[in-house]
Amino acid sequence: FLVPNVILFSLAHSQRNLVSKVDFVSAPGTSGENIFRPGGPRFLLTSRCLFDFDQSVPGFRLRSVHPGETIETVTDNTGFEFDVTEEVAATRIPSVEELELIRGPIGSAIGETYPAFARTVLGIGC
Repeated sequence: FLVPNVILFSLAHSQRNLVSKVDFVSAPGTSGENIFRPGGPRFLLTSRCLFDFDQSVPGFRLRSVHPGETIETVTDNTGFEFDVTEEVAATRIPSVEELELIRGPIGSAIGETYPAFARTVLGIGC
């Protein structure tokens, strides 16, 4: 991984999508000590929560839950085990200015690479 911070995202958050064991690995989350890869996954954003990833202790940790979700709903709908800190934050709702950026220039840039995502989620025609 040459990209220093990979942010994974999944609009679906269920045990079917977030499984305990995958059939095929297209990119490892971590590499052996003798393999130089400066980047890798840092976050996994889903429709229910935000996980972060610590390469020193491989695995995801629940960072925040979205409004209307709980630790229990995230756990019940996740097929893999993850760490939960003592205090899991509520995901902050974006400000009006942040939403304008997401739906404006950021969304347009995303739409160049992910046109279906931009259309479906952001309502941006690309």
